Amino acid sequence: MFHIRGTSGLNTRAIQVEAQASNLNSGDSFVVQTPQGFFLWYGKGCNADEREYANKFIDIIVSSDTDNGKRVNSSVVRIEEGAETAEFWNLLGGKAEYAQSSHLQQNSDYKPRLFLCSNASGTFKVEEIADFSQDDLSRDDVMILDAFTELYTWVGSGANELENKMAMETAVEYVKKATDGRSPDTPVYRITEGNEPPLFTCHFHAWKGEKSSSNNSNTPVLATEALQVYSQKYTFEELLKRPLPSHVDRSQLENYLKQEEFQKAFGMSEEDYKNLPRWKQIGMKKKVGLF
Repeated sequence: MFHIRGTSGLNTRAIQVEAQASNLNSGDSFVVQTPQGFFLWYGKGCNADEREYANKFIDIIVSSDTDNGKRVNSSVVRIEEGAETAEFWNLLGGKAEYAQSSHLQQNSDYKPRLFLCSNASGTFKVEEIADFSQDDLSRDDVMILDAFTELYTWVGSGANELENKMAMETAVEYVKKATDGRSPDTPVYRITEGNEPPLFTCHFHAWKGEKSSSNNSNTPVLATEALQVYSQKYTFEELLKRPLPSHVDRSQLENYLKQEEFQKAFGMSEEDYKNLPRWKQIGMKKKVGLF
């Protein structure tokens, strides 16, 4: 099976993918080759260039195989999404769920955008990646995929907690300030490496599941819900225990104290403490044992 994707006659191309129904998506075209001929599947949202290239691509395969002395059946069955036959599904190992949101089916002019979020330089930076592919997903960082009707913060296995938190905050703020007509209620999801859902993977040309331990049954978590853990407060005793929760910054333990616990430990309110010079704050933290 070949995944056909592009935005013009100049960049539309085909990449081979595993022949299974879950690799289909409503936004593109696919060519399935069998000993009996070809099946050309048009997603509801595929564009004219993808349709045209799919036809040309079949001619390329037939010509190439013929030149190599192979006997090729060049019959073509064209299928519009939603009109699949049992024979077609059987070729793909049976019918299965695939990315088919209404946005993908509308052939929208909006193209997905991918951003790299990293603090490797000492400062949190967000950088857009043009003409992105699956290989651009950096395991040491967090990525933001803007698919217009939803955003995803993808957390690499080596990303740190600060990148995780700031990327989610950035994505939520990005939606709030968007001026491109999208809904202010556009959801922002947090997903982790190896647990990418079809509505994420469909935006990458010829996603390869073997590059991650993909588990599409995993349910994405709303970023607004995931961010709530960072405002969680603890008792003094809980902050002395090890290991601490991964989201707790050990250099700022006082920020996680419950209000009544803070007053008891430091003998002042959190507001008064923050008004002290830094050197005095450090001294007090050492004295109470939160340093």
